[in-house]
Amino acid sequence: MVGVNRVDTDGNGLDFSGDSSVFDPLGTVLFRQGDDPVVHTRVLSKGLMDNWRKEFPAWQDADRDLLGLPD
Repeated sequence: MVGVNRVDTDGNGLDFSGDSSVFDPLGTVLFRQGDDPVVHTRVLSKGLMDNWRKEFPAWQDADRDLLGLPD
């Protein structure tokens, strides 16, 4: 999972703290950044993600109507 946020104050005076993070499917932190601006690249393992999705098929609990998916 990747969570990103900008840093600084926008034109409306809203502050953004950054605090971007990257986690692998098991929850291990691969990257975490505080309030300093940064550009970061991370290569993720598709194999690890595919294996986790097979072992923990949470996507099957999705609300198919909400997502507009066929039954």
